Amino acid sequence: MAHLSIASCLDDVFARHATDTALSCNGARLSYRELEQRSAQVAARLLGLGLTPGSTLGLEVERSIEQLVLLVGMVRAGLSYCYLDRNNPPQWNQSVCCLLYTSPSPRDS
Repeated sequence: MAHLSIASCLDDVFARHATDTALSCNGARLSYRELEQRSAQVAARLLGLGLTPGSTLGLEVERSIEQLVLLVGMVRAGLSYCYLDRNNPPQWNQSVCCLLYTSPSPRDS
């Protein structure tokens, strides 16, 4: 039995379910085709920043469709991720990964 990568499994799902709903959150919805397109853009952007497969991206993000698009894009780019607690000292969060991605906190709104 051949071993498939997660990215190749995702490509298969994207192709078979292009018009189906992949994600739904707070009234917003994203089809598998849209998830494929947006996550491909994320993957290209991350690789364009100089990250390489195997790099770790630290995440300080709120749960949302954008969070899942980011995660799928990271998988497609071959990256790993580490969820970081906003309550940690910033220096610690920055020390555990090569790049830190943050989203605005609901408290900042």
